[in-house]
Amino acid sequence: MADSEEVVVINKEGPPQHEDQLCLPPATLSLSHHFGRGVGHKGYSSAELFLIQTKHQDFSPFLDFRLHVMNEGKIASNAGIGFRSLVLYESLSVGANFYYDYRASSNLHTHQVAGGIELLSTYVDFRLNGYLPVGGKRHSDPLAFEGFIGNQIDVRRNTYYAYPSVNAEVGIPLSYFSQEYFELYAAVGPYYLFGEKVSGNQYESSWGVKGRLSAQITRFVEVGFEVNHDRVYGATYQGVVALNIPLYKSKACRSSGGSNIQKAYFSRTLRRVDRNEIIPVRKKSRVRKFTDGSGNPILAYFVNNLVACPGIGTFESPFCSTALAEAAAPGGNILIYVYEGDGTVANYNTGFVMKPGQTLQGSGTPFNFFGVNIPAQTSGNPVLTNAACHGITVASNTTVRGFTVQNASSSGIFGGTVGNVLIDNNTVIGSAVHGIEIADLNGDLTIDSNIVDASTQNGISVDYVISASSAYITNNWVNNSVTDGTLIRLDHPNSYGYVANNTITRSLSITNTAGDIGTEVYQGLMQISGNTMVSNTFWALHLLDGHHIVENNIIQNTNNSSGQAIAYRGTGAVGAPRKVFISDNTIFMETPSGDGINVRTITAGINIYAEITGNQVTSVDPATGILIQNHIAADICAGLTGNTAPTFNLEAAAGPINIQQSSAIYQGQNTATTGFVQSGTVNFESSCSAP
Repeated sequence: MADSEEVVVINKEGPPQHEDQLCLPPATLSLSHHFGRGVGHKGYSSAELFLIQTKHQDFSPFLDFRLHVMNEGKIASNAGIGFRSLVLYESLSVGANFYYDYRASSNLHTHQVAGGIELLSTYVDFRLNGYLPVGGKRHSDPLAFEGFIGNQIDVRRNTYYAYPSVNAEVGIPLSYFSQEYFELYAAVGPYYLFGEKVSGNQYESSWGVKGRLSAQITRFVEVGFEVNHDRVYGATYQGVVALNIPLYKSKACRSSGGSNIQKAYFSRTLRRVDRNEIIPVRKKSRVRKFTDGSGNPILAYFVNNLVACPGIGTFESPFCSTALAEAAAPGGNILIYVYEGDGTVANYNTGFVMKPGQTLQGSGTPFNFFGVNIPAQTSGNPVLTNAACHGITVASNTTVRGFTVQNASSSGIFGGTVGNVLIDNNTVIGSAVHGIEIADLNGDLTIDSNIVDASTQNGISVDYVISASSAYITNNWVNNSVTDGTLIRLDHPNSYGYVANNTITRSLSITNTAGDIGTEVYQGLMQISGNTMVSNTFWALHLLDGHHIVENNIIQNTNNSSGQAIAYRGTGAVGAPRKVFISDNTIFMETPSGDGINVRTITAGINIYAEITGNQVTSVDPATGILIQNHIAADICAGLTGNTAPTFNLEAAAGPINIQQSSAIYQGQNTATTGFVQSGTVNFESSCSAP
């Protein structure tokens, strides 16, 4: 509040004279708290610094800074600039202001510009303000799974919206009740909230009305109460208490004429702007049917062997068997959801032949279905088998996830000429042929995070890639397959194979026809990266032809009669030039006669390029290490740097071996714990390069 003192001022209407003065500090710190709910918020606490310059009575610029802490702990703020001008000194002031507002809420960080005009007089005030969010106005959460009902999936969408708005106000000082250090003020006016649609949720527009009553009850304390009502937020009520602290004594004075009416009027021309401080934010949530991009519902069929047969395939009445679901479910964007049931193969024993576009999903595995995360509904996966053929047969554009396929009489999961297939998070046990088999891949394939155990032949087999396809075999655990753990063949110049982060183990006694990872790349690119092989096998990696990148694998070969950990061969198959990059692998060999890395020609005229860098080879046999062999009339071009091995051996029996480094650099940049051996025609410091 003001200090009353008698000073000399210049009155615009006459010469200097002694009058009652109203003097307010040009810098005021206000601390306040808003109780209850307002339009788009649930209360907050504030600190405000208001600075006004009053050397010239007809023009008073001001700065206004406000910081708010919402009741939920989020931050909001306002920064404003404006002015007031005494048009008619004794009875009329006009003003304008511009503010930049900010509000952090749970899902929005909203920035807003706002402006307003004021008309202040002794008996009535008018205010008009506009607010426009310019950043962080809207946000949509991803669709969330709500539940199953009938043959549909219900999803929920949460959206958040910051309302643009305008408000007007007529304020009336209640001078009849005013006393020294006590001022009472009432105001009422309309406001309008501008709505729009956000991700299908409609935020309606609405008119509203606001009324408020405030009282300055001492020099320093102000209290108030306001009520709002509109169709969006309904009725809200809020109280406020504020402590106003002058920062230093002021000479910013107004001639008051001695009346309470004049004192109240001049006081309002020197105080903060009355405006909406908090950007109104609203959340909406709507449950709807899950649809595809064309707005058609995505259908789901349900299977549970615990229910009475036959069932109708809805969530409330599932089919009792996979055979019924296979017959009833069409192709397309269809979910076939199989419950764990009683945990046995009862009614789940005839396998499942999929149609294009279907997703076959087990209930014990969470999954993302067209952007919606659906949690597991049971603690375990359903168990399937087939005594007559494959456990599950995939088609193009299908997904298989969350099943235990055991003891199938052929391959556990099989696909013929198919493409765009995802096989993940399954367990395949005891298949009579391969664990997972894709023959003639004609499109992309991902085999990820599966457990494949005790397959009679290969654990995972992709044979052949016949088009410009990509095969990703990642994060699988393959154990005790009788032949190859993983076998992949490429035969297209634009095909790509990626075998990464798999764990392959084997305790079986293996013949020299088996390896952990086997590849045949007549054309295309194969990358083998980050795999761990702790296995009793003849080869850990057996690589034929094409372009290979082999990096960052860990190999521990426990077979005492193993051939090689990493073996690369160039055969007589027609295809692209043979080149291999072997880098940063860690190899331990228990065999007394094998090789850590072996690059070898086996067909006349088939040249090989090899870069071998940064590998670590250890062995129980000091003769084991890195071996490059040319026993055919062909050329080998190689570069070797940064490797550590017991022995480095260059055998050029029938054709030359061309080494890019000089002999000194070759021996200086590699570490041999036993020594360097070479025979035949070895050309050091060769100018040979990759084909």
